[in-house]
Amino acid sequence: MGQPISLSDSALTTIVQLCRPLTPEARIAFMAALADELRDEPQPLGDGTVARTARALLKSGMFAREGALERSDQQ
Repeated sequence: MGQPISLSDSALTTIVQLCRPLTPEARIAFMAALADELRDEPQPLGDGTVARTARALLKSGMFAREGALERSDQQ
C-alpha cells in the first residue's frame, strides 16, 4: 500500500459528483484507478489535476454506467 493521497474538500466533492452515474462496482474500480493515476502526480495535488485525471478516466469508457444495457468491459 502506498502513501495516502491528500485531497481538498473541493476535489473530493468533484470526484463524488463524477462517480454518481457509475454502477456501485464501477465506482470501486474507478476510485482504485484514480488513486493509481494520482500517485504519479507531484504532491500536493491541485483540484484541477484531480478533476482532469478523473474526467480522463471516465472518458476512457472502462467503467459501467447505471442504466446501461451492457457493461462497458463487454463492448
